[in-house]
Parts: sequence; structure tokens; C-alpha cells
Amino acid sequence: MKKVPWSFSKDGHLHWNDRIMVANKKTNGILVFDIGAKTESLEEQYAVTTTGQDMGPCGRSVFQLERVEDIDIFGGRQDSVIKFGQKVRLVSTPYVFRKPLYLGHTPFGPNTHALKSRRGDLSMHAAKTYATVWTIEALDPNFRFELQGTPVKPNEPMLLKNAATNHFAGSDSTVIKYAFH
Repeated sequence: MKKVPWSFSKDGHLHWNDRIMVANKKTNGILVFDIGAKTESLEEQYAVTTTGQDMGPCGRSVFQLERVEDIDIFGGRQDSVIKFGQKVRLVSTPYVFRKPLYLGHTPFGPNTHALKSRRGDLSMHAAKTYATVWTIEALDPNFRFELQGTPVKPNEPMLLKNAATNHFAGSDSTVIKYAFH
């Protein structure tokens, strides 16, 4: 497994085009994708899951933060620092696939769901659509509104909310088992 470069913050903030890894605090899983596992969809999409393995930064676990809006929605000067409430895309690095893939969310439905949990599906999309836009929100709901517009720090717990579905990204350590009669 080839290690890929990822970012280190010199000023204690996340910046546009930083390369990061995403972990789920509840399950201690690292977000990874598998270009060998296409999902059932009308669009080109690939499976996303979390792994408990300590795999470090590799092609399938590092995402680049891409700006969605050209203006700073908080009225300040447009700078390289990412702020709570801004829209962002998480994009694959060029080390893993011939074209960029974007983390997206598809809501639960009869033909679209996560393979194991049977909930809404996180997947890597080949098309840059609104389903691949995320908002970074503060974890504590008591301060979520107040923190809008403040810089996001690396390793700070946060929520990723999909702009199209209004659902938060997450992983589940419980696997639903089915019995067929």
C-alpha cells in the first residue's frame, strides 16, 4: 500500500486543498473507499466504508478539501481557512484513480442503501453533483450556530452534513443480519 502525502497545519486551522483523513469517533473507523467495488446506481459510484485498521495515509483514505462557493458566505475576506458552515467537497487524490471521485450521500431507498447497515449510502461519485456537497458543522448542538464562521481546527470533532439530503455522515459498528425463510 503506497503512502500518499497529507497536510500538516502550521497555523492550527484546516485550509482549502488540504489533504486529510476522516475518522469516526464513535466507531474509531477511518473513512476509506474501494474503486474495485462499484455500487448499484445509475451513476458511476464506488463503495465507501470505515476500517478499524491503522492503515495511515494511503490513496483510499486521504481526501482533498475542495472549495464549493467562490465567495466567503460570512462576509469576510476570502482566505484559505475553512470555517464552520462553509460548503466543501471531499475529493480523492490523484494517487488512487485516473479521475477525481467525490464523497457523496444517497438517501435510503429500495434500490439505494449501504450494503451492511441498510441505511443511507455514502459513496464516491464520479460526477460533481449537489449530492457531493457537504457542510462542516460543530459537534455540540448548543454552540453550532455560534461557531458558524469560525475556523475549523484539525483533529477537532465535527459533523459533515450533506447539503442535498441534510443527513450527517456516519458509520455504524452494528451490522444488520437478515434471515431468509
